[in-house]
Amino acid sequence: MESCYSGNLIIESKMFDYLSPIICIILGLYAITKVKTLAQWSVYFFLFLIPLMLLLFLFLEIIICRFYDFFTGAFGLTYLLVLVCITLAMIIKTTDPSKILPTENVVIDGNNILGKADWDFTKLVNFYQTMVQSGLTPKLIFDNTIYRNLIEDGLIIKGQTIEDSLTNLFNCSKSAITVSQKGEKADPLIIQYAIKYQCAVISRDQFNKEEDSDFSSHAARLKKAGMIFGVKIISNALVVDGQPKRNKLLFWVWVSMLIILIFLILFTPSP
Repeated sequence: MESCYSGNLIIESKMFDYLSPIICIILGLYAITKVKTLAQWSVYFFLFLIPLMLLLFLFLEIIICRFYDFFTGAFGLTYLLVLVCITLAMIIKTTDPSKILPTENVVIDGNNILGKADWDFTKLVNFYQTMVQSGLTPKLIFDNTIYRNLIEDGLIIKGQTIEDSLTNLFNCSKSAITVSQKGEKADPLIIQYAIKYQCAVISRDQFNKEEDSDFSSHAARLKKAGMIFGVKIISNALVVDGQPKRNKLLFWVWVSMLIILIFLILFTPSP
């Protein structure tokens, strides 16, 4: 731009017409809080506020011109393109569990997640199958009380065990299903499994209730390590509630590129 670095880029633009009164008002209000008399205010305004406003506009012009200089070159355009791609990659959400969960082995709190799905077994089955198709190895652990839900939905027949019914329902091996003993909770089994195999937990439970005191310290360690994930419903389907693993790396790459960009724009020589 021909007017760059001449001091006229901002002053001769509509931006100056719009911004100058706003900045004057803001700086004037600030001055009123600092001085008490009209004479003091006048001195403050002419000796401090007007020069400050002009400096702000000149600084803004330098920033605009340097951005223009940088991004008109091939390197600048390429740099901007990479930065935009990284930004979009962080913004765009994914529902692929293998890109969110930190471990291949995963233990699912069956009753808890089924409750989130309004006790609709179809949603939980689809959630399980999605994990398998993503290359994960999910382990389903249920409370013995799941028997009532299987009865209500007509998913278990007389003489059939809970494990057999669930194995048929999820189309999986018996090793992928565990059901707690009658009168016992599944929570300790879930945490024990996660600790033993160092795997992620899918549950909305915080495992910090009074009845969880025997294993709450283990659950707290898992939570601190970012190994406990909740779920949410998207398009009537269960998905893992979490950020993609790549985002941690991409965030620091993005921050580094932004710092380098600011350095290049502010500290490289101007024409």
